[in-house]
Amino acid sequence: MSAAAGQYAIAVIKNALLERDQAVIVTATGASQIYMVKTIVASEGIDWSKAIMFHLDEYIGLPATHPASFKKYIQERYLDQL
Repeated sequence: MSAAAGQYAIAVIKNALLERDQAVIVTATGASQIYMVKTIVASEGIDWSKAIMFHLDEYIGLPATHPASFKKYIQERYLDQL
């Protein structure tokens, strides 16, 4: 199911880039997202320089380097993979 969600997300991102030359992505964290994210970042043909990413949550006052930080999660699972 995660792979199917990832494939759907890839299609939506590519369509946004084709139609608007920009993709705006809102992402979440958690175990349910891991395989979907792996599918998305492994995809070819997405110009990530034209993507803007937002995250749903973050803990107030938690350093970005803390293991529970959502920023750290996004950095490691998305950005470092691209």
